[in-house]
Amino acid sequence: MNLNAYPLWTALVTPLNPDLTVDYKSFGNLLREQEKAGNGLLVLGSTGEALNLSNDQKKEIVAYTAKLAQDEKFKCPIMIGVSGHQLNDTIEWINYLEQFSFQAYLMVTPIYAKPGLEGQYHWFNTLMNISSKPCMLYNVPGRAGAALSAEAVKRLTTHKNFWAIKEASGSVEKFKEYLTAAGKNVFCGDDALMPDFALAGSCGLVSVASNVWPEQTHAYVKSCLNK
Repeated sequence: MNLNAYPLWTALVTPLNPDLTVDYKSFGNLLREQEKAGNGLLVLGSTGEALNLSNDQKKEIVAYTAKLAQDEKFKCPIMIGVSGHQLNDTIEWINYLEQFSFQAYLMVTPIYAKPGLEGQYHWFNTLMNISSKPCMLYNVPGRAGAALSAEAVKRLTTHKNFWAIKEASGSVEKFKEYLTAAGKNVFCGDDALMPDFALAGSCGLVSVASNVWPEQTHAYVKSCLNK
């Protein structure tokens, strides 16, 4: 599947019941709506409520998504969030995900730990080494506590599983820095900034607004990219 054919990826919310169990009926409807709109699906995006779910809940969500996509023959790609700060635990998560036929992973800079260049390079290189999927690296310094190292990105671009970057610092100048470092496939991570990022060379958007407006946001992204 050509991931670059999908300029919009929806970072899906995980609906919860009043008792904080997952509302799978609503979640399934969200997945279907995004698939119908032709959007890529990002499940368990790392800066939403996914960080507050238990490992068992996350595994159930992943298994549910895989089964629904298979049963209903989804044509859109599915990306799964990979986040954390403990390397062995994160490796275990990827090893669990590898049993499914998802198309990509979103890997965020280790949260709270604030690793520098070498730490980030080791983190992403280790995780991509055990992955069989294309990987999108995620810059979100407001959440992680440290920015994705552009120098680490330069060193990682030759990795066979390096695919893209999600840039969510809110800065067009930082976006340009990552585009220079990666040489390709830098997605905007802020809905409102997509017009500016598109003019600067963005290839698409990882959106939260599309949870509510899947078709309208799809049209918005295409309009931005066609200007």
